Amino acid sequence: MPHWGEWAHPATGVSTIYGPTPRESSQKVLDLLNGCNTMLLLGFLAFQACVETLNRVMR
Repeated sequence: MPHWGEWAHPATGVSTIYGPTPRESSQKVLDLLNGCNTMLLLGFLAFQACVETLNRVMR
């Protein structure tokens, strides 16, 4: 009997979010969110660096 999260199509990767227990699935969701936050932070820092460089060039 498959876990309740395995109904999703394997190609979408959605089934990996749902674990056999709610605790596991919520941990995976938290890991995903942490990854997204890290990417956003890195993108924001890179954007700030670009803006600072442009400001120096424009002066």
